[in-house]
Amino acid sequence: MNERDLVQRACQHKGLIPKPQSQVIRGGESEFYAFWPEGVGAQEFVQGMTLLGDQTLVRADGTRVELQETSLLSSEGYRLEIEPQGIRVQIGGKSGAFYAGVTLAQLLQQGGRHVASQVITDEPSFEYRGFMLDVARSFVPLAEILALVDTLAVHKLNRLHLHLVDDQAWRFEMTNEGKACQDPIDYTMLHRRGGLGACASGDNPGFDDPQLAASEVVGDNLKFAGIPSGRTGYYTQAELRYLVDYAARRQIQVIPEFEFPGHNHVVLHALPELVGKGSSAAGTPGRPEVWDSWQVGHSYLDFDLPETWRFIEHLLSQAANVFGRSRIHLGGDEAHELLKNYGPQKYQQILQRVVASARVHGFEQVTLWQEAAGIYLQENDYLQFWTDQPSAGGRDAIKRAANQGSFKIINSDAHYVYLDQKLKRDELLGLNWACPDGLPVEQCYRFDPLATFGPELAERVIGFEAPLWSETVRSIRDIFHLVFPRLTALAEVGWSNPKDRDWQEFKARLGTDAGIWS
Repeated sequence: MNERDLVQRACQHKGLIPKPQSQVIRGGESEFYAFWPEGVGAQEFVQGMTLLGDQTLVRADGTRVELQETSLLSSEGYRLEIEPQGIRVQIGGKSGAFYAGVTLAQLLQQGGRHVASQVITDEPSFEYRGFMLDVARSFVPLAEILALVDTLAVHKLNRLHLHLVDDQAWRFEMTNEGKACQDPIDYTMLHRRGGLGACASGDNPGFDDPQLAASEVVGDNLKFAGIPSGRTGYYTQAELRYLVDYAARRQIQVIPEFEFPGHNHVVLHALPELVGKGSSAAGTPGRPEVWDSWQVGHSYLDFDLPETWRFIEHLLSQAANVFGRSRIHLGGDEAHELLKNYGPQKYQQILQRVVASARVHGFEQVTLWQEAAGIYLQENDYLQFWTDQPSAGGRDAIKRAANQGSFKIINSDAHYVYLDQKLKRDELLGLNWACPDGLPVEQCYRFDPLATFGPELAERVIGFEAPLWSETVRSIRDIFHLVFPRLTALAEVGWSNPKDRDWQEFKARLGTDAGIWS
């Protein structure tokens, strides 16, 4: 089964998903074979219609599709009126036109081109509806990401967060163009060496402490002999620019993540010039060895070294030239050893300076993981929460966030949206540190992004993001097996009216076994 077959299978539902805010069937039906779209957003409408296959679009003898922009709808909202004599679409913006096209394509796919006369009025419940793909632990070729982008778009998701670097590998092509004068470091070594890394395989894939491994994966998950080593590789800047444009035409924004102050062993491996006395690799003779363990949280750079900040400035410049200056994710999580050795004040100073550097390079919005709660963030910045568990500092982070700033919140509660968690406990793929018995589709569907927080923070929640960490992911089939239909359920959480959500009714629209998708 190739990428396109997987896309088609993941998008073949018996009813509209996500469920529209309002759908009124008028009775009677029409048979449509060709379309003639005109008006504002016609190009975006066509893009949405063609995601599910070859919907015939001609400029003669076709059903007229009239698009009109209105201020009465949000930028992603639309009103789709289907009658035998034609189709009228009102949109709040070009994203609304795209989503109207997606909805019409679903109706045609499900009705065999016979579509009931009806009026659909629709817009999302949440502004941010995201998915995160970890390509650091195991590389995902561009063609597979493009197929995934199409699938996200059909589900009306609008953010793709790329976790491009981690202790194990560096997936972003770096050049030396524009680096500071007299800077002797060859930054191409980051992808030339760092791109060769990935997670290890084996019964115990690099856990330093078997007891820690047992706690992370709940004992019965220790044997991973069936999981091969991760895939290696990196993306050229040209490939990433293509991805950014490809996703934008599907109303999806690509957000790159570069980790600070932790998760930087690969930088020390690729650029030993940065191994200062204040780094996690201090005292290591020569070049630090490759890190292929699944266990992370140990590494950090020497932030008292001028060369470290020169590297960060060069990276931010390169990232801005590839991804644009709208959004960037700067990490902030799992700096365990740095915090133990230098304390929280040093951690916050480092991260505050990294954020300030991103501002200097023109980035309009910064996202950080919840561990960064307490540093100053602007109103349009995001803090991404992944747990409220006291053992992981979740409650403390929520308290700090409530007392500081007016930034927005992305809810990535691992107990509902971490798609690297097993579907069922006895499956090979996935981990189960957050969901010991697995994360079933129904649990995803019952997720309430507002419920994690008290009333003082709930009003700041702008949506959810579902991460797929890739400790066990090695192929496009692995990705689709773990992601769908759990992300299908979450797409409805992000888009549809929460008062209209009904698990049994959703299963009927899904039209497949809502337990395991393979």
